[in-house]
Amino acid sequence: MPKKFALKVILLGDSGVGKTSIRRSYMGDSFKQNYNATIGTDLSVKRIGNSFLSIFDLAGQLGYKFIREEYYAGAQGLILVYDLTRKNTANQLDIWFQEIEKNVYPAVPIILVANKSDLERKHNFDASDLIKKIYKWSGIKVHTIETSALTGANIEQMFDLLLKQMEDNISKYENQSKSSLSV
Repeated sequence: MPKKFALKVILLGDSGVGKTSIRRSYMGDSFKQNYNATIGTDLSVKRIGNSFLSIFDLAGQLGYKFIREEYYAGAQGLILVYDLTRKNTANQLDIWFQEIEKNVYPAVPIILVANKSDLERKHNFDASDLIKKIYKWSGIKVHTIETSALTGANIEQMFDLLLKQMEDNISKYENQSKSSLSV
């Protein structure tokens, strides 16, 4: 009988980068042109095989930091999103990583997502320093991907990549537990 898992993923990033639209796209919902900022958190649950994936879409405004901190517990995957059309959202990624370092166990896979690839790019962001910091902290390869929540480009692939990393992580820790019990 296949194992059942309850998996928890958190979407992070500045307000307006497209976290909600990414989540909606992955859930099969249509794109909404009108923007409404997430207040606190939004949750979606998707069944994947025998497992359930809970996707927590956290508000990106600074004023909600104290609320976000409550949702990090038990996270098994993180999606850190910035907007290809707004350079300031890329500049804020270091601040988001500091929040992650403070609230999340280090061995959690993180995907760095450059969203809104369907729009004209307003900046080029070199994520190499941030990727090195995240890898040093987590020990897990950091993947980067460009997505478009409007067209759905790479949304499914991004979640598949994260889920594969989460699955590998779970297997690694299960194997470590088994080997420590057999000593």
